[in-house]
Amino acid sequence: MTIAIDHVGLSVADLDAMTAWWSLALDAPVEYTVDRPAIQMRAAVLLTAEGFRLELLHRAGSARSHLRWTIAESLLAHGYGHVALRVDDVPAAFARLVELGATPLMQPGEGSRPGMTIAFVADPEDNLVELLSR
Repeated sequence: MTIAIDHVGLSVADLDAMTAWWSLALDAPVEYTVDRPAIQMRAAVLLTAEGFRLELLHRAGSARSHLRWTIAESLLAHGYGHVALRVDDVPAAFARLVELGATPLMQPGEGSRPGMTIAFVADPEDNLVELLSR
């Protein structure tokens, strides 16, 4: 039996703006869109060159589950806390996302294992994004 994560789903307030931002951030075009009028839901699925998919979902009437997280506060809520992106150059990826409008939360530095570098930003809707290299 083979198991692999196919995609990550992220509920957003502004589907068009977040699709544009994440497309730039991941250098990932929209693979396909979804429209489910019966539940007032729309989605855009982005596909990176490496095969990672990010599904951005918007449903009318949805609400923010948190105010701006700090990394420590995110650990006080059950459920998914952040998405982690493996990158070749954490400082360069960190600078690029901040330039695109991400909020810097933790500057690039040593990770929890030897040779690991990590950093954290928040996307324009305050979702936590970890950048890491191993």
